[in-house]
Amino acid sequence: VNTVHALQPEPGDVAARAAMMRVVQGAAVSALPEWRGRLQVLPFGSFVSGLGTKASDIDIVIAGVREPQDPSKGFYERHERPDVARILDRVGRCLRSARNDIYIQNFLLIRTSRIPVLKLSATLRNPPPEAAAYRYRPISVDISATTAAGPHAARYLAQQTQAFRALRPLVLIVKAYLKVSNLNDVASGGLSSFGLTLMVLAHLIEEQKAGNNVEDLGYMLVWFFKRYGSLYDPAQMAVSVRDGGTVPRARVDALLGKKLDRICCIDPLTGLDCTEGTFRADEVLAAYARADHHLAKLNARYAESCPPDLDILAALASGQLDEEEEEEEEEQLLAEEGLQGEAQETHNTKDGLVLGNVVSHVAGTAKLPSPGELGLSGRCNKDGIQGSQKHIGLTHTSSTAPQRSAAAGTSQQVWPGEAKGSQAEAIWRGDSSKGNVASAQPRGIGEAGAASVDSNSSSSSSNQGQGDPAGAQQFSKTKASEAGALGRTATVGAGALSNA
Repeated sequence: VNTVHALQPEPGDVAARAAMMRVVQGAAVSALPEWRGRLQVLPFGSFVSGLGTKASDIDIVIAGVREPQDPSKGFYERHERPDVARILDRVGRCLRSARNDIYIQNFLLIRTSRIPVLKLSATLRNPPPEAAAYRYRPISVDISATTAAGPHAARYLAQQTQAFRALRPLVLIVKAYLKVSNLNDVASGGLSSFGLTLMVLAHLIEEQKAGNNVEDLGYMLVWFFKRYGSLYDPAQMAVSVRDGGTVPRARVDALLGKKLDRICCIDPLTGLDCTEGTFRADEVLAAYARADHHLAKLNARYAESCPPDLDILAALASGQLDEEEEEEEEEQLLAEEGLQGEAQETHNTKDGLVLGNVVSHVAGTAKLPSPGELGLSGRCNKDGIQGSQKHIGLTHTSSTAPQRSAAAGTSQQVWPGEAKGSQAEAIWRGDSSKGNVASAQPRGIGEAGAASVDSNSSSSSSNQGQGDPAGAQQFSKTKASEAGALGRTATVGAGALSNA
């Protein structure tokens, strides 16, 4: 609950974005006088649907001036894009001249994308009193010129947040996770907010059909990452909420002839694939798999009881997930090698051999290292080691995937206040009759964190390549038979201790 509250916009955030929206509206009207009367400047995306975070940008469409010649494609052909870019360029010049209203820090016009977009980051010169911090805090804005399909989609999602109360909190936490993973920007091949929301919505539909409690946020979050991180195959499955959730690709006509390595999310209003530009789909699915792995480990660790103050979402929302997993994996690896090396060393010292130079000792061509070189204090004799060995003895724990029968999550859910998506639109228009700023925030709840890492393989003995290879191999086989339960040859064991 606390994590979602920390992510969701506060009244000052909403008011600042509404003020920026009015600045863009004024610039568009001034820049395009010939379309006055037809022109509409409309917000869409998370600002309207209520699925945005404090860091979310504002999506704005200038409708009524230009539309694709083939509306069924949902984007502009190459020969159409220069005209659209010129329209955005005119709006951009007016925004740069509005020095009394905003201070532009970054400005970029992407002319060659399927739908050209003007991206800018700016601070407000005279922010509303409740948004005074935005005099120094920039707001990101994306401006396009196309149809009003975006605002229609935003209103559709706002309706779905009323039907599925878990939709908003789940979207917020996964969106924060993708942001810190640098996988939330479509321009760089990431997953759009709209595509992510459809994936969460399809997941809730599937869970509802299975008879599961879709308001159990912990359970829904765990199985969202399990579904798309482990079970979802983009070559076989597509996301289509209007067809019932996740469906075979063969059932979706819009995907015929499309690339099989992409996440496919069908817009329920247009029937088009709205995630076709997510060319880093494999990275998005890999991020989901890391989250699934991390949550499975937490589920196994706290299967019996969970500390009341445990924040399982911190790593997921803050981007510390990979660092924590790498440290834990490294400790486990050192623990395994340290314990194995200790057992192997005890065995070999009975024969007056110092582990770490076994092969060279048998070959007779290398000098035995001193105890200090091996990280040992004291001396070796036939009865064992006098002194102490530097090693780490930690217990290795294995991760266990969560079982469907044991739902993850808390027994109590706290749903903050909610508001219709239309209230946010009323705010930026300056109409206070439809509600205050604080009420324009749909409900939301808690979430959970996740990750996994790669483990490193150990290196070979420090004396590799010296002495008689045949003799070393024979000795290695002999020691392997003697070691028995140790399950490792002396040659491999030497490498393990060297690394430890």
